[in-house]
Amino acid sequence: MATTPLGKAALESESEKVAKAIEDGSLIAIPAWVLTTDALVAVTILTIIEVLGGFLSTYRKAFKFPHEESILAFGLTIIKYALALAAMQVYSLTTVLFPVALITLSALLIVEIWWRRRKVSRVV
Repeated sequence: MATTPLGKAALESESEKVAKAIEDGSLIAIPAWVLTTDALVAVTILTIIEVLGGFLSTYRKAFKFPHEESILAFGLTIIKYALALAAMQVYSLTTVLFPVALITLSALLIVEIWWRRRKVSRVV
C-alpha cells in the first residue's frame, strides 16, 4: 500500500477536526459534573469522547499507515494506566472506567498495528 501525500493531508485535516471535537466535548463534561454532582457522568462523557474522538481516528490511521504508529508508545500507555490502577486505594466505576478503557484500547491498537505491519510492506 503506497502512502500518498494527498491521503496523508486528508488524514491530518481530519485529525485537526477530531482534536477540536474532543476539546469541545471535554468542555461539556465539566458542566455535566457540576450540574449532576456525579463524577461518573463526567468520567463517562470523557471516556466516550476519548473512544469516539481520539482512538477511532488513531485506529483508522494505524490501519492505513501501520509503520507510522509506535507500538512502544501504546505499550507505555498500558503500563502507565496499569500502575495508576495499582496505586488506587479505592476502586469504583468512577475511578477505574477511564484507565481500563485506555488499557483496553491501547492493547487492541497494538494488536492492530502488529497485524497490519505483517500484511503491509513498509514504504520508504
